[in-house]
Amino acid sequence: MTMEVSAHYRTLWDTQVRLRFQSRGNMLAGTVMPPVRISGEKMYFLRSGKLGSTQWGGRGHAVQRQSSTDDKVEITSNEWDTAYELYDQDKWKGVPAEEQTRQMQASNALGTRIDRIIYAAVMAQSLPSDQIIGDYSTGLTPYMLKQAEAKLLQKYTPNDAGLYVPVPPWQYGRLETFKIFSSADWIGGDLPLIKRTKRRTYGSLNCFMFEQIHADDYTSGTQLRFRAWHRECVGAGHIAPEQMRHEWQREAEYKRWLVMHTLDGGAVVIEPDGIVEFRVKADAAIEDEVQRTLAVA
Repeated sequence: MTMEVSAHYRTLWDTQVRLRFQSRGNMLAGTVMPPVRISGEKMYFLRSGKLGSTQWGGRGHAVQRQSSTDDKVEITSNEWDTAYELYDQDKWKGVPAEEQTRQMQASNALGTRIDRIIYAAVMAQSLPSDQIIGDYSTGLTPYMLKQAEAKLLQKYTPNDAGLYVPVPPWQYGRLETFKIFSSADWIGGDLPLIKRTKRRTYGSLNCFMFEQIHADDYTSGTQLRFRAWHRECVGAGHIAPEQMRHEWQREAEYKRWLVMHTLDGGAVVIEPDGIVEFRVKADAAIEDEVQRTLAVA
């Protein structure tokens, strides 16, 4: 028997995929700048220079003009698809558990893809040696975070709550054993950016637990690389008004529906000076406070 799927049902299905997509992955959406202009498949991001100020010379004197070195960074949007089949004989329609599972599978695939697009652009950027913290000999510590904060501010990165550190889960677990990171006496409140993961404001840095899948791409043996950046130094965006498109196609000869969700987007580094890299020991032990205190002593 043919499984009838009305236009209304398809719209409800696609809406659920979009809503789940917004709460699954997509953690880096607030850590980047949107494009200033979109033209066809092209997105443009502004790299703004600096302006100074001068004292006015008084009556009869002209104001001194300032010139900045503004320019634009251009990228071309790409597309990613997740497609799956819904067979009539599976009787999936109207079964909440099966509908939700299918919708979650699609939203998971596309939600994590957005983060991978942004993170891949950040990790692909070449950095000078003075923007690298660590040498793979130890796990992440709050003192390394402080070094990163100092280096970014030394590079004239704005100190405006726009510094983000997505930390792999194991390394975040290490940080939580340090009182200077986990105690309210030392840190700010929870980071409101992301309510579905662990997060802390540490000095000027917004630290949050990032998904392991992203760390896996940059782990070699016991060596792990990950990066932190300022929001104004990385750009990302999409072309489609709603970022995601949905298509349903009936394949009668197979007695099934083909469902496809398409995501477009791209990301680019706008200013490399606003990025630092951590190089840590991927399997460094998560130690308790007493052990670390004795070790230091």
